[in-house]
Amino acid sequence: KEAGLAGPRPRGRILDTQSAAMPTLPSDAQTLLHAPLSLVDELFAASGSGALHTGASVHIGEALTEALNAGARSVIPSLNAVRPEHVEMGALVRLVGMVQDVRDPEYYAGVYEEFSQDGQVALRTSKYRDARALPPGAHCQMRNDCIWQRTPVVCIPIPARTDWAAAAIIGEVSEGAPSAACKMPSTTLKRAAEASEDSDDAGVAVDDDAMEDDTSTTKKPRAPDVCTPCKSASAETAFARSAPVHGSYLLKVYDGVDGDELRVNDLVEIYGVLDLNDNDAPVLDGDASMLDSERQLQPPASLQPRLHCVAVRRLEPKFHPLLATVDSREEALALEGARANVTELRGAVVSAFTSVLGGDALAAELMLLCAISRVLTHHGEMPLGKLTLNVSACPPAAGAPRSPVFDGIRETLSALFPFVSSAILTINELNTAAYVPAKDHDANCLRFGALQLPAGAALLVDETTLAPGQLKEAGVRNVGALSQLCSKQKLAFDFTYCAVEFAADV
Repeated sequence: KEAGLAGPRPRGRILDTQSAAMPTLPSDAQTLLHAPLSLVDELFAASGSGALHTGASVHIGEALTEALNAGARSVIPSLNAVRPEHVEMGALVRLVGMVQDVRDPEYYAGVYEEFSQDGQVALRTSKYRDARALPPGAHCQMRNDCIWQRTPVVCIPIPARTDWAAAAIIGEVSEGAPSAACKMPSTTLKRAAEASEDSDDAGVAVDDDAMEDDTSTTKKPRAPDVCTPCKSASAETAFARSAPVHGSYLLKVYDGVDGDELRVNDLVEIYGVLDLNDNDAPVLDGDASMLDSERQLQPPASLQPRLHCVAVRRLEPKFHPLLATVDSREEALALEGARANVTELRGAVVSAFTSVLGGDALAAELMLLCAISRVLTHHGEMPLGKLTLNVSACPPAAGAPRSPVFDGIRETLSALFPFVSSAILTINELNTAAYVPAKDHDANCLRFGALQLPAGAALLVDETTLAPGQLKEAGVRNVGALSQLCSKQKLAFDFTYCAVEFAADV
């Protein structure tokens, strides 16, 4: 299955030591990296009538597997490291992120007839792309019996990732790897860059640079003409102000993932084809209404780039960017070597916690147990296996805004764990921050909430900064959400007309 195409994930390396020699790849692998859609077209042409019904047989998984086995991962541009406007349009890219929202499946014309200027007719596929490239003088018409399905998924950078984890996620990058120049029109690239820069400055970060407040006022770039409904400035402005997170991508998932659908908060590794095309795409005869209705629900690619997924791999719940894949032979060998030094390693960790906790060895032991605990199961509303710890009697700050214990614990956790989030509670913070994901129906997007974290993330909350004051309605909701997350390991997403609880492990 395509879900397993990526195979065992190579161990990540720190950014300044991650250069590797350029691998020698066969010509087919080179074509896959730089023009994957040409391989899709060749495969479709050779598939015959069997590829017309669902499109499941039109995939390039085997070619991707061979390329990865040959060391191609290090030469595939990582969207975790480079901006999308700096990547070649139509080239293969990779991305590691978290599923922030899963939308309803959408239907598209998977097969169309291309009528050339000399009267010849050929069948083409539109899988892994939105725009259809037509020769001069040609036109196209959809096949009504070839309507295929794909699932739009919003993927964001993993929230609360530490600096070393972000570098390890990128992994090795080959020396001399081509810095693919974007083939977008210069005006489109400029708009994308401006929107990206504005998004960097927008919002109020709670802890991680990816966590942006929903009050951001991102500058609205002028979208090129695509179709009449897409010219709605109000819809585009609404998305710009309610964008889930800067650096988010709209994935188009075509085939199954590990035999199951993606779920909110899943960590995924993706190989796909990047699409930043905001220009006019050829509209199939009889297909305009379907395209218009779907485009109305999607932001311009300059604000949220599309990534057509060739392969998606769900990362294990215990994902760690520096460790081997869970249950793999590499992990077994690593554990065997670690057991020889486990007493010494554990003692060093406890000693680090003891130091920041003012010499309290018992509190340090409890801190370690709390940090490594995970939800095993639920008994009714009670999560079993997950521990929460309340540290009190912290020494007062000497001229500082808060106790030094908080910063010491945060630094120690950040050195040990890949995902660490912190919140410094004040009346103003509780009244203004967005802790819970909320649906924006005007922009048709799910606004990010600071408590939407990956499984295994450490959440550190400083209550010593609270002072007398009045909580508004939003503040009361935020306190309730934080309490529910700590006690029940659940987070209720706000869909305006109802709240839907999602399981957490924080």
